[in-house]
Amino acid sequence: MKTFMRVFLVGGGLFLLSFVTTGCGGGGVLNQYSSEDKEFLSTVRYIITNNEKKQFKALPPEKRGEFIEEFWKKRDPDPLTPDNEMKTEYFKRIAEANHTFVEGSKTAGWLTDRGKTYVLFGPPDQRQVYPTGYSFYEPPVEIWYYGFFPIIFVDSSRSGVYKLEPLSARHITEINKAQISIKKGLPVEEKLAEFKVGLKRLGNDKVLLHIELPYKSIWLAKENGLLKTELKLILTASSEDDQKRFWTIQQEYPLSVTEEEIRRVQGVYTIEREVTLEPGAYHLTVEIENLKADTRVKKVMKLKI
Repeated sequence: MKTFMRVFLVGGGLFLLSFVTTGCGGGGVLNQYSSEDKEFLSTVRYIITNNEKKQFKALPPEKRGEFIEEFWKKRDPDPLTPDNEMKTEYFKRIAEANHTFVEGSKTAGWLTDRGKTYVLFGPPDQRQVYPTGYSFYEPPVEIWYYGFFPIIFVDSSRSGVYKLEPLSARHITEINKAQISIKKGLPVEEKLAEFKVGLKRLGNDKVLLHIELPYKSIWLAKENGLLKTELKLILTASSEDDQKRFWTIQQEYPLSVTEEEIRRVQGVYTIEREVTLEPGAYHLTVEIENLKADTRVKKVMKLKI
């Protein structure tokens, strides 16, 4: 079992909550519900889909308990274990946010901008705190790093209430694009990232693979001013009917760049690898694993040499 990181990372599966949320509905409608129903809708506001919310509201009271049980069951990453790891982690983060982000208002910690971010993405890789701002006359600022994405919170009123800086919402969107919504429950291997594979014949049995992977889809940790991770390329060539495997090639690629270097190469990481393929029809599987984030993307291609 892997340790939880900024997103719910369980048993090799990656699940992410959408940051953009809305309230639980009008007060007049909620008055029709029991206190347990209201508490459920309030607590799951970050992860319940609009369709699920409508279904819940349309149910007779005696059916709502079954709905709640099924709601969490669908989100259990490993049904074979007695614990629902996602549910446990979700409530753990809420408790930690309530304890950590006590702000100048009466808002519960998990409902503040910092609390929401913490619940949805977990503790940041780096947290930089400027209680007197960047300079003496500026408002307090916090900068959280998830990979190389900075999320900025500003206490403009100097009252202890930190608000998400508008441009940071774009970074949150990029993080969401690079991951997968827990609301849909789809496997990360299919949705984590799109990458391009080009092929060039070099000779009778030599082929050059050219792979392009967008940096925005790569989890990177910030260390001493550099953005780092380690990627593993796995290539497998098999027969067109997948009955025979010809070879598997694995190679690791340590990645260490600056933000300036990422901008200079237009946000794309490139891998080139020469392989041997005799004339014939093949299935070529290209997998890229991020060894630091325990995530993987895969593409299967049909080739005729």
